[in-house]
Amino acid sequence: MSYAGLENDELKILISSHGAELQSLYCKNNSTEYLWQGNPDFWGRRAPHLFPIIGGLKDGYFIYDTKSYTMGNHGFARDSSFAVEYPSLKKAVFTLDEEKENYPFRYRFTVTYSLKKNRLKITYTVKNTDKRKIYFSVGGHPAFACPIDPTLKYTDYFIEFDKHESGELLLIKNDLADGTRYFPLKDKKIPLIHSLFTQDALVFDHPKSQKFRLRSIKDSRQIEMKIKNFESIAFWSKPKEGADFICFEPWCGIDDRADSNHQLESKWKIRCLKPGKKFKCSYLITVN
Repeated sequence: MSYAGLENDELKILISSHGAELQSLYCKNNSTEYLWQGNPDFWGRRAPHLFPIIGGLKDGYFIYDTKSYTMGNHGFARDSSFAVEYPSLKKAVFTLDEEKENYPFRYRFTVTYSLKKNRLKITYTVKNTDKRKIYFSVGGHPAFACPIDPTLKYTDYFIEFDKHESGELLLIKNDLADGTRYFPLKDKKIPLIHSLFTQDALVFDHPKSQKFRLRSIKDSRQIEMKIKNFESIAFWSKPKEGADFICFEPWCGIDDRADSNHQLESKWKIRCLKPGKKFKCSYLITVN
């Protein structure tokens, strides 16, 4: 395992080659670590990348071309070793193209980190290097420290949307998508409390908003995520006291439906790429 460090006048970040996972998002101006540091008593990861599936598969497997393939939740990228290149001091490119026994396609999955002022941009590129169509999902799972100010409480913070939302959520139950539920937003905000996540993540499908902030009226520091070319946004944490983080998860894809027939080509929200084609999506994290 190796680490990549990027830095400018405002931010300093650290990335592991294992899973191309962000390890630190440190603001030099206010000496603040904005990323959850992965306490295994609650959740040991920090910011995994989700590929080639998101969430769970019904019964833990999919079928393609009459053959079944088993795969754990969120796919294999988060536990794979990536190759890394440094085009500049403020940019790092992590690449995974290893053939896997549980994924029947040839592909190239790239995670690009780039710094500009107080912003970190993370770009996903999926390229089909096979001679046939490939099927995949892709998404992010960064966990931000909450509270940002350690003298405050989790409940001092809220998630703020940039537009009004209907409040209809996709319901995740036992790692499967199982209908919808309603969650009203007041003044475009979700006040944080750990019990919010007793029914798993809050998943907004095709939200009007493209910007989401973690804020507190008691703290001038905040985190903003701006998404591009994602279908949905999920928010998640462990529903227990001491789990001082909140995940902002932009997704292209989701768990299997409860009535899934296991066929990969008809999997709900699966993406398809023709040979030689690329798919790109990105999210921008701004710290203040």
